Amino acid sequence: MQLSQSFALALLVLSACTRSQTLPLTQLDGATRIEVRSSRYAMAPHVIVAPDQIARAVAAMHSVESGWEESMVTLPAGDVVTAFYRDTATVGVFHLGPNFIVARGLIRSTTPEELQQLAAVFGIPEKIIKVPPSGAR
Repeated sequence: MQLSQSFALALLVLSACTRSQTLPLTQLDGATRIEVRSSRYAMAPHVIVAPDQIARAVAAMHSVESGWEESMVTLPAGDVVTAFYRDTATVGVFHLGPNFIVARGLIRSTTPEELQQLAAVFGIPEKIIKVPPSGAR
C-alpha cells in the first residue's frame, strides 16, 4: 500500500472514531446548587445557590446541548469544574477548558462567545478561563 493510501485509510479510521450528538441536559432542570472550582489555578471555589443564577447557568448549558462528540483518546481535564446538584444528588459535571467542554466522556468545542457566556454565568475570572478573540479557534 502506498503512503498516500495509508494516510487516507488512517484519516478514515480516525473520522469514524467520533460522531456529533446531542447531550441531553434535562437532568439539570431543577438543580438547587452549583459548585465551581479549579484545581489548576488559584481560584477560590464558590457555590451558586441563588435560583436566578442557577436558571441562567442551566440555560447557558442548554445553549451548548448539541455538537458533542465521543472520543477514542483521553479527554482533557479542563481548567474549571462545574458540578450541578439537586439537593444532595449530582445531576451534571462539566469540565471547561480554553476552547472545549467535557462531560460524561464526551467533548464539545466552544466558540469564544460561548466560552465567555459560560465564564460569566459561573463567575469564572478571565485569568482562569482565557477567552480567545472572536474568530480564533
